[in-house]
Amino acid sequence: MRQAFDGVWADWEHGPWRLIGFATHPVQNRDAGHFDDSSSGHVTLDGLRLERQGVGAGDVSGYLLRYRRDDARFLDANGAERRNIADLRYNGKRARVDYDVEGMLQHGHVGAQQVSSWALGSIVGVSYPQTTWTPRLGLQFDMASGDRHGGDGRLGTFNPLFANGYYFALAGLTGYSNLAYAQLRTDWMVAPNLTASLEALHFAVGDSLRTAGGRDANYLGIELKFGW
Repeated sequence: MRQAFDGVWADWEHGPWRLIGFATHPVQNRDAGHFDDSSSGHVTLDGLRLERQGVGAGDVSGYLLRYRRDDARFLDANGAERRNIADLRYNGKRARVDYDVEGMLQHGHVGAQQVSSWALGSIVGVSYPQTTWTPRLGLQFDMASGDRHGGDGRLGTFNPLFANGYYFALAGLTGYSNLAYAQLRTDWMVAPNLTASLEALHFAVGDSLRTAGGRDANYLGIELKFGW
């Protein structure tokens, strides 16, 4: 995420436990002169994260976040945005299988509209270290809620907050809103300096984007990377 923040951060660790607290403001970029950037008074992100390592074959972590943005604009809502966010994630590896599952809930309001949204991110992979080329096969599945009916007083659009445009893939077709998405990707280390990748994606848009003229899309990418 290419976004600068001003904030304070506190970190406490004890054995397998880790607790993190932070209060931040994104930096407001200006171009009037040198060193004139400042904290934005219109957006804040505060939160707590609790992590426990060694739960079964993986680690579990949870977030409680508070997001505030003035003058937010959605297709069905405008005004001050106030979201409270709960997030739970479990990731680990057992034998040749690795996995990462995360669920998110958001509640609050945008203007007069009540917010109720959710998202799910998941990926599972199987490695074959004793096989030629040591392949790993993985499947990724992500979903995010969208707004179902305009003018009903409720906003169902999930807000990915400070989203990375390449979160899903180089396709960069959409952000993490109004989305059902599946990806199949294969990486092959041809040589120590050469990697080949093949990925296929399917994006399924929600009703709100479909009403605005959007449609489902497929993406196929082939990539060769050489490094030294």
